Amino acid sequence: MRLISCYVENYGKISRETYDFGRGITQFCKENGFGKTTLASFIKAMFYGLPSSRVNAKDFDDRQHFYPFSGGKFGGNLVFETNGKMYKIERFFDKKSEKNDECRVYENGREYVGFGEDIGRAVFGIDEASFVRTVFIGADVEDVVSTGGIDAKLNCFVDDTDGENGFERAIEALDKAKKRLKATRGNNDLSSRQKEKIFGLKTDIENLQKIGDGLDGMYRERETLVKAVRELETQETKAYADNLALQKWDTYDSYVASATEEKTRLTELRRLYPQGLPTKAETEEMGALTRVEIAVKSERNAVAFGAEKTARLETLRAVFAEGKVSDEELSALQTSVTKLHALDVEIGGLTARELSPRAKQLDEKFRFRMPERTAVEAAKARLEEYKRVDGALRAQAAAVTRAAETANAPKKKSKLPLALAIVAAVLVALGVATLFVQTVVGGAMLAAGGAALVAAGFFYLKGQNAGGATTVQTDGSAALLQAEADGHKDAVLEFLVPLGYYTQGGVAYDFATFENDFAEYQALAAQWERERAILEEKRLQREELAARTRAAFKIYRLEGEDLQENLNALRKAAAEYDTLSKEYEGAKERDLSAEKRLQDNDARIGQILQKYGIVKGGDLSLLIERLQNDRATAERLQTSVETLEKRAEEYRRTNVLTERPVAQKSDVTAVKAALSEKRNALALLDRRITEAERQVEVLPEKCDQLALAEEQLEAYRAKYRLYLDTIAALTTAEETLKNKYVAPIKEKFLYYSAAIERALGEKVSMDKDFRVSFERNGENRSDKHLSAGQRSICSLCLRLALVDNMYEGEKPFIVMDDPFVNLDAEHMQKTARLVQELAADKQIVYFCCHESRNLTNVEI
Repeated sequence: MRLISCYVENYGKISRETYDFGRGITQFCKENGFGKTTLASFIKAMFYGLPSSRVNAKDFDDRQHFYPFSGGKFGGNLVFETNGKMYKIERFFDKKSEKNDECRVYENGREYVGFGEDIGRAVFGIDEASFVRTVFIGADVEDVVSTGGIDAKLNCFVDDTDGENGFERAIEALDKAKKRLKATRGNNDLSSRQKEKIFGLKTDIENLQKIGDGLDGMYRERETLVKAVRELETQETKAYADNLALQKWDTYDSYVASATEEKTRLTELRRLYPQGLPTKAETEEMGALTRVEIAVKSERNAVAFGAEKTARLETLRAVFAEGKVSDEELSALQTSVTKLHALDVEIGGLTARELSPRAKQLDEKFRFRMPERTAVEAAKARLEEYKRVDGALRAQAAAVTRAAETANAPKKKSKLPLALAIVAAVLVALGVATLFVQTVVGGAMLAAGGAALVAAGFFYLKGQNAGGATTVQTDGSAALLQAEADGHKDAVLEFLVPLGYYTQGGVAYDFATFENDFAEYQALAAQWERERAILEEKRLQREELAARTRAAFKIYRLEGEDLQENLNALRKAAAEYDTLSKEYEGAKERDLSAEKRLQDNDARIGQILQKYGIVKGGDLSLLIERLQNDRATAERLQTSVETLEKRAEEYRRTNVLTERPVAQKSDVTAVKAALSEKRNALALLDRRITEAERQVEVLPEKCDQLALAEEQLEAYRAKYRLYLDTIAALTTAEETLKNKYVAPIKEKFLYYSAAIERALGEKVSMDKDFRVSFERNGENRSDKHLSAGQRSICSLCLRLALVDNMYEGEKPFIVMDDPFVNLDAEHMQKTARLVQELAADKQIVYFCCHESRNLTNVEI
């Protein structure tokens, strides 16, 4: 049997990875966190699945541990080969319950169900616990003791049984059956319950026999009670007959008394009204008239012109004392208010108008530095002089150049360089002196002196030219012209520079720019002046119109600042004055009409009351209500008297009341109480007799049930003894069987351990559950006294010995999840050699996290 490959879709930190397993050793020597234990757990889970997660579980189980955080399908597939056939297991796990897991098995590519639901048991012949203690070797050093699965697998070789019918299952089944018959502790078993049933049946039979013995006495008691009931019923019948006759005379007397009482009340009521009572129609008429009167008064109060409206009307009359405002006046006032609003808009527009960026720039330049006209004209004249002198200089320079080019004979050396040098020195000295007084003028002189100095050097060098060039002499007039030009230029600059006009374009360009800007600003200033005049005129118009409008509103006591609100208030007051005036006149007319109706109603009511001599006083509604009630009472009393007299006569005649009995009324209470008591006692006794008869009927059945129960108890006891004997026999046989296969396992254990650890010695013992002990210093000691490394070796060797003995033919693969962490270098070398030797006929999947435990580093 060997693993071929596996694919992990999602399991713990591993996602969508494929792993191939070769023959011999497949080693994964990786750092911590790589997923080695996760892959080992995945291999086991493919065969045995994962247990469901419990809600209240304290342990962090594998299903919770390896559920992928990133989601997705939880599981994958594993391909293995056994008995010459290729199988593929596909398992996908639910987050919590194994009931929702998905699992399929394929044999050579076709779906296969031969393994059933427990794939691991079908493939390896052992359960998961036995798998973990044999084939699946981890890093934890734990006791490798026998399990039911291991015993069952080993027994298969000894007694030819299958894994489902081993000794442990047989003992478990017999012990379970034995405890059902008789529990080790308590009484929750068949025998105890059968004893309780027998005891209950015996108790029931004794009670039923006692009940049957008491029935004769209850029959005699019933005859006595029946006789007493009959005697009391005769007494009750006679008493009821006598009392009924007396009751009829009492009823007749009550009818007569009631008629007499009603007649007396009727007489007393008629005495209050000697002239009689108003008829129903008359009282209804008076009631209707009263209701009309109340309605009229209520209506008059509802539509009355109240004190608040009266006060308001008086106020409005005072406002319009000189006459109510006309629609024409309101229209004229509206026109004035509208015109004032238009003037406000115009004034606001003129006041809030903003200057353009260009206008702002010119205003800032000339507002506080407006040049005089004479200064402008003087600067312009000096500029014209500057242009004239500069033109002469240019013409002279051109003439000198032409003369130099056309001269044929040597000339005297020119004195021009010397003159220009003198003029340059004078200009520089003046510039330095002037620089501290007028910076611009001083700077200009320095610039002119520098230019003259450069020209002097140029002419001097030109005259010294050794190539035979002709030198042209001048008389020094150019320097004078240059000085004159500079003077005019400086005068123009003195005018322009304070105004901010000084650029590289030259004085002529700067003055031209100034003239354009100044002309534009003068045009803007003239426009602004015209706008100021218009604004002032608009303000005067508004003040005059506002004064006239306020005076018009003041006539009507409106002096608010908001003229539109004054106009609205005046309109509202005029409309309210008209409405209140009309309402006041209408209220006066309605009040007169209501007063006339009230007088007519009062006269009619007085006429009806006078007819019957009834004095009108107090609350008229209460008087009419009393008259209605008294009339209704008189009619009811008259009808009642007639009805009661007729009923008394009919009752006397119907019941033949001719002679009144002399005897007094009998008291039947005592007789009824005694009769009720006897009847209740009789009914209770009948129920007791019926229940006793019903219970006695089942006495034979109870006796039969008791006999069967005692027979069943004896059968339980016999079966219990049989189970005890069978368990003892099986235990003896099992001990014999274990002794047969413990020896070969011990032999294999010593074979493997000798290759690694000689210190264990030859005196090693192993009990029937494969617990290892050894002799040291003459005393038998448990393997727990060994070091952790030695215990790791024992665990490995015992697992290998068990695998060799559990599987005769095809051996299973072995998974080792870093089991050698406790070994030193020497023992690791020996163990590695043993593992490599085992790989010759076994497939081993080995995981470790350190190079010191890398099997490939060991030399065989």
